[in-house]
Amino acid sequence: TLLAPPSPGGRTGLIQVLALDRPPPSVQSLLVEVAEIAVRRAGERGPIWVTVVDTPQTLDLLRLAQGQLLLGERAAPPGTYTQVRFVITQATVTIGGAARPVTIPTKQLRLLRPFRVNEGETTIVLLDFDGPRSLRVSEKGDYVLAPRIHVFLQPSKQDRGR
Repeated sequence: TLLAPPSPGGRTGLIQVLALDRPPPSVQSLLVEVAEIAVRRAGERGPIWVTVVDTPQTLDLLRLAQGQLLLGERAAPPGTYTQVRFVITQATVTIGGAARPVTIPTKQLRLLRPFRVNEGETTIVLLDFDGPRSLRVSEKGDYVLAPRIHVFLQPSKQDRGR
């Protein structure tokens, strides 16, 4: 993944990516390993990907039902961004005390949602996982994760001292 070059004069805004979830009924935990989160900036010479999260982290989507979790943040050049790319490498579900592997058919998700990053402001991108619609059982009885994620923007806030 390419990191966006610094903007002229070092002017940046801040992108924060947060997550929340509503878990499926009867699930005790749904552990998902996220390898990367990046945002795509529209550019005159083509799109540029800005990596927001590049350290793998394991999320328990059940705990996200209790509130929002900051997944990562990164200073980014001001401009228009058109999508969020989310890479999931593995998942495990616990039901009835038994942990079971989860198949992930598409490990790279591209979420189309334009937003702006303004100089000196924080842009908050909220990823809302729809747990009940994301996890299903196949005909063979295997668990399959086809994430349904809604992207919301929270109002930008002016940063002080930046």
